[in-house]
Amino acid sequence: MLTGILGGGLAGISLQHFLSGNSEVLEKEDRPGGLCRTFRKGGFAYDLGGHILFSRSQELLDILLNVLGENAHTRRRNNRILFKGRDIKYPFENGLSGLEKQDIYECLIGYLVNEHPPPNNFKEWILHTFGDGIADKYLIPYNEKIWKLPLEEIGLEWVERVPRPPLEDVIKSALGIETEGYVHQLNFIYPARGGIESLIAAFMKQGANVTTAFEVERISAEAGGWFVSGSGGT
Repeated sequence: MLTGILGGGLAGISLQHFLSGNSEVLEKEDRPGGLCRTFRKGGFAYDLGGHILFSRSQELLDILLNVLGENAHTRRRNNRILFKGRDIKYPFENGLSGLEKQDIYECLIGYLVNEHPPPNNFKEWILHTFGDGIADKYLIPYNEKIWKLPLEEIGLEWVERVPRPPLEDVIKSALGIETEGYVHQLNFIYPARGGIESLIAAFMKQGANVTTAFEVERISAEAGGWFVSGSGGT
């Protein structure tokens, strides 16, 4: 039996890697990778969006390290947020001392005195979790820019990926005492060469079966199986 996988992004390519038996990935674009593609210009590699590899699961990290082999490189996070002309430490709530005093006050009081009700969507979750100051100044506009959707339309199923900072850390941050947020990604894996697409290439070298330039147009159940029709045939 042939197992079909629709989409040759990281999820589809890695799924095929772990499946036993015969399988085929159908990818709409001219090469696999999805959002994990890398483009080159002027001698530099540019990922399609920001990517780092991290996980709370050591088993998953070991798999990534094994697939990347010698191309795996571990780095310590060192990024900043440009806010009102100032370089603010990331995450925003751990860099409050870098803000103007009025902004510090509004972020801190919003976090300490927060009367937002339990949330029903992502925007409400941000307000309920961080308060008006941090939400309005950074987290809401940032996430609207990233997701390109009204945050009211995004559900709550995945928000455990956004850690809530301890109250102590927010107060320390406002006072200028050094704290680290998102510690599970403080150190991360990234390919030493080739950008994030080199992870896709490493999976491909281990025997991937991918048909590119195949745009799915119809899926039908026939004779106890599924038939996929599209621009590349059936």
